[in-house]
Amino acid sequence: MAQRSRSRWVFGVVLLSIFGNSLLFVLKLWVGIKTHSLALQADAWHTISDTLSSLVVLAGVYIAKRPPDRKHPFGHGRYELLTTLLVGLLLVWVAGTFFYKGIALLLERQSASFGVAAIVVTVISILVKEVMARLTFAVARRSENTALHADGWHHRSDALSSIVVLAGVLVGRWFWWMDGFLSLVVALMIGYVAWHTIRRAASTLVGEAPSPALQQTIQETVARAASPLEVAPHDLRLHNYIQNQELTLHIVLPNEMTVGESFEITSRIEQALREELSLNATVHIEPRART
Repeated sequence: MAQRSRSRWVFGVVLLSIFGNSLLFVLKLWVGIKTHSLALQADAWHTISDTLSSLVVLAGVYIAKRPPDRKHPFGHGRYELLTTLLVGLLLVWVAGTFFYKGIALLLERQSASFGVAAIVVTVISILVKEVMARLTFAVARRSENTALHADGWHHRSDALSSIVVLAGVLVGRWFWWMDGFLSLVVALMIGYVAWHTIRRAASTLVGEAPSPALQQTIQETVARAASPLEVAPHDLRLHNYIQNQELTLHIVLPNEMTVGESFEITSRIEQALREELSLNATVHIEPRART
C-alpha cells in the first residue's frame, strides 16, 4: 500500500472510531448512572478510553509519516510503537481503576438494578464494537500499522467486556454481588489486553530476531542472487523501523576473489533483498578460512 493511501485509510478508520466510541460512551454512562451499575460505568469508561487511544494513534500516525531527516535517517516509523505503548498504559490505568472500584463495591455489598435500557445499550455496544474491531484489524493489516492493530484489540476487548456485562445484566437481579464481580472481570480482561499490547510494542522496540520463516526466505533469496556461487548468509540482524526495514548479514567469499567481483555479488544480493522482500540490506564480506 502506498504511503499516502496508507495514511488516508488509517486516518479514516481512526476518525470513525472516535465518533462511534463517543456516542457509545454517552449511552453507556447514562444508563450506568441511571441504574447505579458500576459494571456499566466501567464499560463506558473502557469505551471512552478507546477514543483516547484513537487520538493517540492519530497523533502517532501523523508524526510517523514524516520523511527521514538528518536526525532521523531511518524515518519516524517507530513513533507508531511509542503510541502503541501509550495505548497499553492507558488500558492499565482503566483496568486498575475499575478493579479497585469493584473490590470496594463487593466489600460494601452494593447491588445494581438492571433494566431493559441496560440490555439494549449493551447489545448495541457489542455489535458496534465488533464491527469497529474487524474494520480496524483490516486496515491495520493493509497499512501494517502496529498502533492501529493495538487499537483494534482495544475495540475487541470492549466488545468482549460488554458480552460479560450483558450476561451479568441478565442474571443480576438474583445475585447482589453480580455488579461488583463483573467490574472485576472487565478489569481483568482490560488488563490482559494492556499486557499483550505493551509486550508486543516493547519487544519490537528492543529488537527481535527475524522469524525462522523470514530467515529461510532471506537465505533462499541470497542463494539465488549469488548463483552460481554457493553462498550461505549468517549473523542476520534485522532492525525494524516500521516503515523502513534494515538488514545486515555476513557472507563468506573465496579469498582469491577481487574487490570488484565481491562488490558485484554483494550488490546483486542487496538488490534482490530490496526488490523481493523490501529489505534494505548491508552485506559484510568474510574471507574463507584457510585449511
